[in-house]
Amino acid sequence: MLGQIEVRDAALQSAQNQLEQRVDERTFQLAAANEELESFSYSVSHDLRSPLRTIDGFSHALLEDCADRLDDTGRTHLNRIRAATQRMGC
Repeated sequence: MLGQIEVRDAALQSAQNQLEQRVDERTFQLAAANEELESFSYSVSHDLRSPLRTIDGFSHALLEDCADRLDDTGRTHLNRIRAATQRMGC
């Protein structure tokens, strides 16, 4: 009986070691994936700043130069465009 308990304990210990190793491997993979996502997010954010600044700049120019020729709806749309580009980090 003692031999069976030792075999069972050894099997449990082996299974626990394998599980811990798998958890460590998955944790490493998850950390690597998170780093890649952070890098991608930074790159996308950086790449969008220039077009957003351009949209904001032209919207501002339209408001300044053509405000007298726009109705309230047109001015509202341009102000909403500007607000959205500024919110996005322009």
